Amino acid sequence: MEQTDLPTLLTQLGDDRTQDTAESALQALGPSVVPQLLAIRRDGPARLRRPALHALTHLGAGAELTGRDRAAVERLVRIKLGRDTLARDDRFLDANWPEIWIAVRAAPDLTPLFDVLGLHDPVPATLAMGMTALVADRSHDTYASGGTSGPTRTFVTPEIDGWRLVLGPAVNGLMYEDPGPHRLERLSELFGEVHYYASGSYDECDQAWAVAENGRLVRRYHFYGDPVWSGDPLPWEDVPQEGDDDWQYTRDTPGASLQDHARDVAELRTVDPETIEDDTPRTGHGWLAVDAPGVGHWSFPGALTI
Repeated sequence: MEQTDLPTLLTQLGDDRTQDTAESALQALGPSVVPQLLAIRRDGPARLRRPALHALTHLGAGAELTGRDRAAVERLVRIKLGRDTLARDDRFLDANWPEIWIAVRAAPDLTPLFDVLGLHDPVPATLAMGMTALVADRSHDTYASGGTSGPTRTFVTPEIDGWRLVLGPAVNGLMYEDPGPHRLERLSELFGEVHYYASGSYDECDQAWAVAENGRLVRRYHFYGDPVWSGDPLPWEDVPQEGDDDWQYTRDTPGASLQDHARDVAELRTVDPETIEDDTPRTGHGWLAVDAPGVGHWSFPGALTI
């Protein structure tokens, strides 16, 4: 795209119908347009200043913003925290929910959570902001399944029904830290109770969940080829007895129960992501944090919905 097309491209960024196409074109242009975008932020025209900010953040050039622009973005976040809504529509949250997350009993001080997970520079974030950050990281290959290619972000939701949900690479694999001590156990020592959930794309063949209470991993389940149960069934689990209709599903697996799907356990014990909508009661605000010190938030590519 030639330099003269930049104003048209910025106009398209402000239109939901053309935004995705415009972002792809902008990505193809790359850092070469950053000076022009900064000039538009500084000198106008006024109608292009806002999409120019969108373009700069999409390109990961937030670090180039002036202090005044950063202050404006931070002020907008503070305003939106008071009327937090989901990104784009209610189903955006469920459609983009990661396969792995943990639920932590809500507490007034989350500093121990960030410390245990190795997270830095937590900043207040709306639900929309946190979820679009995770989506942006995936789409820009900031991290991938099984490994990372650079600093990553993790999102902690507002308090929902007494729980904080934690999403992002920092919680991947917490259930499998053998031999221990598990960080799940450390978190449960600090917060009382922590749940780990993994619900993959292969339904019951790609499921895992775990519960840690007061510093101990008390129950764990995963299915990968065969179901594997650890620990005794918890009081709320449904364990069929001989002669029950469902006994055939558990009789050959010691310690088994019918709770073999992560989202079913989440719905039963903490918060099922599918039930979170704009009118779901929430307390406080979310947090967005980085897994590397000194990186900050301004260099990540992808414009965030606030």
